[in-house]
Parts: sequence; C-alpha cells; structure tokens
Amino acid sequence: MSTTEQADLVIIGGGPAGLSAAIAARRAGVPSVVVLDEGLAPGGQIFRRYGPGFTITDPHSAGHEYRDGAALIAAAEASGAEIRARTVVWGAWERTLACVSNEERAYTLTARAIVVATGARDRAVAFPGWTLPGVITAGAAKTMVAIQRVLPGRRILMAGSGPLALAFSAQLRDYGANIVAVAEAAPPPGLADLAQLARDGAPQVLLEALRYRATLLRHGIPYETMTGIVRVEGDREVERAVVARLDRDWRVMPGTEREIAVDTVVLGYGLESNSELSRLLNCTQRFDRTGGGWVPVKDQRMRTSEPGIYAAGDGGGVGGSRSALQQGVIAGIAAAEELGALAATKAGELLRAPLRRLARVERFVATLNRIYAVGPGLYERATPDTLVCRCEEKSEADLEALIAEGVTDVNTIRAQSRIGMGRCQGRNCASHVAATIARITGRDIASITPPTARPPLKPVPLGAIAEERYQAEAAVEIK
Repeated sequence: MSTTEQADLVIIGGGPAGLSAAIAARRAGVPSVVVLDEGLAPGGQIFRRYGPGFTITDPHSAGHEYRDGAALIAAAEASGAEIRARTVVWGAWERTLACVSNEERAYTLTARAIVVATGARDRAVAFPGWTLPGVITAGAAKTMVAIQRVLPGRRILMAGSGPLALAFSAQLRDYGANIVAVAEAAPPPGLADLAQLARDGAPQVLLEALRYRATLLRHGIPYETMTGIVRVEGDREVERAVVARLDRDWRVMPGTEREIAVDTVVLGYGLESNSELSRLLNCTQRFDRTGGGWVPVKDQRMRTSEPGIYAAGDGGGVGGSRSALQQGVIAGIAAAEELGALAATKAGELLRAPLRRLARVERFVATLNRIYAVGPGLYERATPDTLVCRCEEKSEADLEALIAEGVTDVNTIRAQSRIGMGRCQGRNCASHVAATIARITGRDIASITPPTARPPLKPVPLGAIAEERYQAEAAVEIK
C-alpha cells in the first residue's frame, strides 16, 4: 500500500490563475494535471461557488463574477485536469507535496512541475477594538453575503482603500446591506491618474467603477477620501467606530476624530500575497511595496528561481483576476514546454498573445497600486494594550519591549514571545511586526525578512497524518 501519488503538473490553488494554468497545460498536451484547492469547490475568492444546498436558477442575477467563474470552472473540468477541492497542502519538500483531503485522507503528491497559485488574503490591521465581534475583513463579508446570503450586520462601516473597497461597498448595498459610510484612506486620484488609467485599462473596468460610485451616490452613502479607522468601541461587540482624517502617509490628523454608530466594521485595506508555500519551496523572494509584500521572484514566463516551480496570480504578486488569468495561461504553456509536451517554437507562438495582454493589464495595475499605495500610518494605530498577535494574545507593548531590547529579527521575536507562532502562523501579524521594527529602528521595511515558513503551513488533523504514516509503515512490514 502506498500513499504517494505522482502527476506531471500539480497546480496549487483553484482560482483564476490555477484554473487557467490547468486549461493551458492540458490544451498544450500535458498528460496529467492535478489542481489542489482548499475550498469546497474551485473558483478562488473572486469566483467562489455557492455552498451545499444552494441552487442557481438565474445565473444572470448571480452577477458576472459567478458567470465568469462558472465558465472557467467548466472549461477546466472539460480540459481533463483533475480538480481536488477541500485539499490542504501543508508541507512541501522539493517537488513532493504533503496533502490532506476532506480533513481525513493524507497523502504525498510528487510532481514533475508545480504552479504555485495560492492567491492572496486580506491585509490585517491592528487597532484598538479590532478583535471585537463585528470587525471582519472584506473577504469574509463577501463570503457571508455573496455565497451564504447572510448580511454581516445592520449598520455597516466600510473602512479600506482601493477599487475593491469601492466595489464591495456598492455590491453590499445591492445585496440590501445598510452601509452607513465608506472611509477611503487614500487621496482621490487626480486627473492625470484618471487619464493614465483610461489609457492603460479596459474601458469596461472604468465604467464599472463609475457604476459603483453611482450606486453609493444614489443611496446617499457618504464616500470620504483620506479617512480611516482609528479604533472600534463596544462592551462585548462593535457599538461604534471612530474615524479620522488622514494625511498622505495615512497618519491620523489630530483633532479630526469622530464617532459613527455601527455594529459592523468591514476592513478592506488591500491584499497580501500568500507566499508561504513558495518560501517553503525555497523560491527566492523580493519585497513588493505595492503588490502584496513578500513575493517570489519570477521571470516573464512565471518561472521562479527553483527549476520546475512557477508562480502565477496574486500569490506571486497582487494584480487582480485579469492579471491572474493571463499569468495562469503563461505558466501553463511554459510548464508544458519544460515537460516536453510543447516544442520551443510552438510555445513561443502560444505565449505571444497572453504576454501582450498581461503587459497591458500590468500597466493598469501599476497605476492603481501607485494611487492606492499603503501609507506607513496604517500600522501605527495600535496602543500599548492592543493585541497585535490575537492567536497568542500578545500586545503592542510586548512587541515594542522586545524591539527596545535589541531584538529586531522576526524569527527571534517569534521564538522569544510566540508572536506569529499561533494558528495563523503569522499571516495576521507578520506585516505589523515588520512595520513596527522599521518604525522604531528607522530601517527600510524591505530589509526585514519575513518569518521562516515551516510545515504545517495550515492546520490539519493530526489523526489524518498519523493514519497515513501507520498505513505506510504497515505496507512496508507486509512487503
């Protein structure tokens, strides 16, 4: 009995990048392509499917994201790629992946090539009250509303920045949510910025943004730029939020604080790349200030520093679904060439169109990232008693005390204080820790390396791993 499986190409992540990579690889002739995704169904955050018990009778009413996702998933399934949902990749050693499916079956999967398409997560922000029930991220709110059809609250403040904050606020209102106000941290884009976006972006993207803004105006929802969350107050849950005017570095301007009576605060301060797996695979990393933090270095064909390892989509640098779709196609074709399914000349021909489309999208994304670049003030809201590591219940005072003692390495801080050692493995606090080190020491945040990625990358049932090892040992004894 063996619990080790093999495949030509394994794609980790079933969002836009992963699915488009699978389609491209299969069309290019790669014999066995396996897509691993943690969700109940493929689609990723942007194309997330409805849960069990929901039936879609009118795809048009479900929105274009649902329809686009349905078409992409159908194409991936028709391509012959094997899609495994509810599968967590918790470890990786070279090209061997440790997996747990359905929380019960553990196995290893060895690949000739790997595409890391792990997507991104909402950026966590620590401020007084951020751990109160009623404070949630935009991703969580979208899952509740769009997928589970549950409104997150009765009076909602949207605090964030960028196109997603605007878009999701309008979408929430269309679902019937009572949006009290939208607090956008960045300054409004200037005429030159808008002209640049118009030159680089698809017209439908700008038109969609105008429709979202019109939705807020039609319903009388205040949309205030250079405004951010300062703290959230309440005895056992959110009762009110305190916002203030911000300067261009996103720092609070004294004397501008005011209260808003709400029971829910949705945070949408951008995304950070899920780069832990690429780090575990020893891919060289770089710090991208506006594109998701630490991301794997990759070339034009999505090849990382490790042979046979590719990175596509937001896990290799946040760029949105349009960029992810093209990157996935490029990675799938490039992997097919490396695996011998495509001749170099044919691969070059197939790559021309997606490379051209990606270049156009990336110009648009670069302009957006510049307009909505996160200011350092976002990480300066915590007070001494604010929890910065909610998993281990460690405060800002605990963190700053260590830094004052000269401990300025993220891994050493983790070892001495357990900050970043909890269930999330630092996903919610690593950026705050790095920003705090940079602020106190005067260092560039890009010089502060991320915590070492270690398996298990995600929580998995110990029983499943133990059963897999037991079966493997039993098979050896029988032989």
